[in-house]
Amino acid sequence: SIVPMRQHSDLTTGSAQQLPSTLRLLAFVAGGVAATGSGMVYEDDGYTESYKESDYSEGHFSYSLLSDTDIRFTIDAAQGTFQGALSQRSYVIELRGIWPASSVEIDGKAVNRVLFDIPCIQPGGCFSFDGTYLSVIIHTVPLSTSSSHSIDIKMSGKLPASSLTANFAGHVRRMQKAKQLLDNQWGTSHTVHQMDYPSVLLGGEAGMRLSYSPTYEQTATELASLASTLGKAREEVQGLKIEDNLRTVVLQLLS
Repeated sequence: SIVPMRQHSDLTTGSAQQLPSTLRLLAFVAGGVAATGSGMVYEDDGYTESYKESDYSEGHFSYSLLSDTDIRFTIDAAQGTFQGALSQRSYVIELRGIWPASSVEIDGKAVNRVLFDIPCIQPGGCFSFDGTYLSVIIHTVPLSTSSSHSIDIKMSGKLPASSLTANFAGHVRRMQKAKQLLDNQWGTSHTVHQMDYPSVLLGGEAGMRLSYSPTYEQTATELASLASTLGKAREEVQGLKIEDNLRTVVLQLLS
């Protein structure tokens, strides 16, 4: 499925009645359960009842797996129009549950890869990789809403099985929370040091390592080693001199 969303930066007072100049499209591709996925966004002027006279538009989006390593994401031309409809719009396309991309083309033109969380100022758009959510993120320049557009993504490896990607983001985020709780013991009567729980650190930083070193080999290694890292982290926490209630909470996070 593909879920259209507003960008976080657009979520301001009164923004619900304004058409977003940038639309975020969240696509769940994990595990290749479906060979295709689609989504739709409906828009009208937000004020009048002219939509009853068919003054509205629908935007349709889809993706399909062209091969084990190739994905095509399509933005169809808007169907219908209304007063105030946008003639151009930028998109942030997030494909979750896939390997890092080795290349991305927008309407046949290659775009550059940038580091995750770095503002995209490339003239033709850019792409990055969010290691925590195993997501390829593509930023487009403003595109005509009256035309169709194709985004071709070539992954650095065959689409991973859902058994590998399932719960990866949840485990990494919980290990980050566990690290935060243990770090917060610094200066208390139960001070512990990061050298006492290295596996908690290792697991919690997995997403960051993948975001800044987005290769197939690194991603495959992180996915394969996660279960072992969690087991070692639990053993380390069992041996820490911390309050029992904190130990219980941290172990629950690492379960």
